[in-house]
Amino acid sequence: MKKISLCKVTVLCLSLALCVLLTACGGTRLFEGFDEETIKTKVTDIIGYINSRDSEKILETSTDEMKKALTEEAFKEIFDGIAEGGAFQEISSITMSGFKDKAEEKYALVIVKAKYEKKVFTYTISLTQEMKLAGLYYK
Repeated sequence: MKKISLCKVTVLCLSLALCVLLTACGGTRLFEGFDEETIKTKVTDIIGYINSRDSEKILETSTDEMKKALTEEAFKEIFDGIAEGGAFQEISSITMSGFKDKAEEKYALVIVKAKYEKKVFTYTISLTQEMKLAGLYYK
């Protein structure tokens, strides 16, 4: 059986909680202060960093909580998992909505479908208003 890291479980739980929250609320448009084009650019950059295995750039754009969760082991799992898809081809769709956490902090939740040579991955990325990476999940 494949061992799942604590980081992956934490990121997965955060992403799933966000998805459940959005599903239960029917989703929300982006909040004032979030710009769609800026968000698209940021998630495209993040996926580019993943594809180039650039953990330093990912950490630079992450919140303090994500920096703690994104350990060397977590990066290895992410990079190895994405590598199974083969060469990156294109982003086929980006959808986004807004949500607030229990502390009323506003986020953008972005679902990105990315085509690779052998697979299509769906990324779930959450961003703060400062465009910091607050959540990352892929399947």
